[in-house]
Amino acid sequence: SLEDILSKCTAVTVEQALVIGILVCRALHYAHTQTITIYGKTYKGIVHRDLKPANIMINKSGRIKLTDFGIARPGSVSLHTMDMGSVVGTLPYLAPEQLENGELTGSVDVYALGATLYEFITGERAFPQQDIPQLLNAKSRGSFKPLDSSTVPQAVIDIINRSLSVSVEKRYATALAFGNDMERALLKLSGADGFKHLEKLIMRVWNS
Repeated sequence: SLEDILSKCTAVTVEQALVIGILVCRALHYAHTQTITIYGKTYKGIVHRDLKPANIMINKSGRIKLTDFGIARPGSVSLHTMDMGSVVGTLPYLAPEQLENGELTGSVDVYALGATLYEFITGERAFPQQDIPQLLNAKSRGSFKPLDSSTVPQAVIDIINRSLSVSVEKRYATALAFGNDMERALLKLSGADGFKHLEKLIMRVWNS
């Protein structure tokens, strides 16, 4: 898992984070656009709800998989309706609206991936607070340590900041749009061969 990789490497390069983010966005886009029927009612999209480094897997060939849809739910339904008002998921990665029993859309997965990419690049959680009230307060205000523009390109900073917006309206509307912006940023940084960056990460992890 990417959690295991972070425990070994502390952080990954910006390019490696972008490649991983692009591939996870493709998985999210697929899930978010599926039509499913539950008890005779049709829903558009499946929302993961618990995206985090532990739920992103990579193998030696560079294949990325998004796993653990155990608490996934149909899109555009009330969290209160689905979970009887309880907060479900891993707090540091949850979107603010998940903490308030707001409407469940794919935007919560966009937010979680933004928090995950932040951690990939910095080696630290965007919201590291151990005290729950402090964590909730920081999330409600969108208060996290800014990314360092001397080591992270401004275009990438802007992408991650947008994905972590407290306001759903200011966040990426879809995982596809999120991934497209990351693809453009990667192309400007190092060209189109994203696999070479994953290959370096694989060699670093499995040879260490």
